[in-house]
Amino acid sequence: MRISKAGYLIVAMTKITLDTLCCTVNLSSSKLDEIKPNFKTVHFHPDKNIPKDVLADIDVWFTQGTGIPGDITDIEAIPRTKLIQITSGGS
Repeated sequence: MRISKAGYLIVAMTKITLDTLCCTVNLSSSKLDEIKPNFKTVHFHPDKNIPKDVLADIDVWFTQGTGIPGDITDIEAIPRTKLIQITSGGS
């Protein structure tokens, strides 16, 4: 990272990998099968009871309008999270 003569911040582009998805949305098995080929690992927990031992590996959350499960209160518990996709009717 450096500052150009014009004062712009220059940041090297790095490839971001999104290997692990956690889905808390209640999807049909056919829709879940459509998602699975796009990730190395898919954790499917429509009950929002995510095992603590997988939290640190999750890159992407696919969840409802309330966001990630409420029992996750420490950002350090989900260090790999790069994207939270929220689904909500009408928004």
